[in-house]
Order: sequence, then C-alpha cells, then structure tokens
Amino acid sequence: MTFLGLFFKAFVTQETIIEAALTGDKDLAFRAFASDPLMHRVGIDQAWKMFNQMLAATHFKFGT
Repeated sequence: MTFLGLFFKAFVTQETIIEAALTGDKDLAFRAFASDPLMHRVGIDQAWKMFNQMLAATHFKFGT
C-alpha cells in the first residue's frame, strides 16, 4: 500500500470514530477500531475486550 493509501485509510478510520462518538454508535466505533492495521492478528473476542477496556479507561459511555 502506498503512503497516500495508508494516510487515506487512517483518515477514514478517524472520521468513522468521530461519527460513532457523535451518534452514539458503539458498533460503528468498534468496526473502525477493529479495522486498524495493527489489529489484524487479534481475534474478534480479544478485539472487543480491548475495545471495552479502552472505553472503561477513558470513561466514555455510548448512548448517554
């Protein structure tokens, strides 16, 4: 993948996370989180565990 391709993917992922936070869509936020290239070796169950730990550590709550 080219530098521009990596940059665009990161931009789209960040934009998706912002949209998820503003709309309260936890599943959308998780999809963006899980699409990060660093997550490619992590299974779905472990990814959800990491995602929920991140939310707990930052005190972010969806839907409130």
